[in-house]
Amino acid sequence: MEPVSVVERRVRDLILEHTRRVCEAVRGMVLTIESYTSMDSRGVALHLKRTKQMEGEADDYRRNIYEFLARASPALLNREDWLRLSIDLDKMADLAYSVAYRVSIACDKGWFPPREVVSKLGELAEATLQLCEKLKEALFTYTFNVERALAVCKEIELGEEEIDRMHRDLEMKILEVGAPLPLTMLLRDVCERMESVSDFIIDAVQDLRLIAFYRA
Repeated sequence: MEPVSVVERRVRDLILEHTRRVCEAVRGMVLTIESYTSMDSRGVALHLKRTKQMEGEADDYRRNIYEFLARASPALLNREDWLRLSIDLDKMADLAYSVAYRVSIACDKGWFPPREVVSKLGELAEATLQLCEKLKEALFTYTFNVERALAVCKEIELGEEEIDRMHRDLEMKILEVGAPLPLTMLLRDVCERMESVSDFIIDAVQDLRLIAFYRA
């Protein structure tokens, strides 16, 4: 059986690779939205494909983490915390692809958002990506400075509060502009799913805090 330090280092490396794929999936989501609001159907198709690829690679890492933890579980007391973290990460990638996919459907049908919605939609998408990048920073920093990682976690929580505000503003704007019902429903769905990504980022922050207790 491998020493605990070796096992944790290995699972930590897997989680970091998982997180990189998740962030790239979210980035692909943002680029898909940017292409959509620019009425660039080729860009939408290109970035949707990239988002799907990253979502698939993230899922592969989730399975690798499950398999590794199943073999290494006797040596790792906080195995369940690492599992929860991986699950929360994977949900972010799934949501990112689901947003990009819905946006691609709207683009294919020629359903484009009113100008008043475009900027707020882009702002929410970009803020979601920045929050995901902050999570990646926290997880990377955890490997050598737990206190700094926990400070980044606090920054993430403050950022999520801002995303909540942006989400409420966007949802209200979608209702105010009076777009056709199918587009209104789709935009609200996209808005909700992006907000859910930030919720899972907060869940991942809580997972990381629990993991950090073992190194306190």
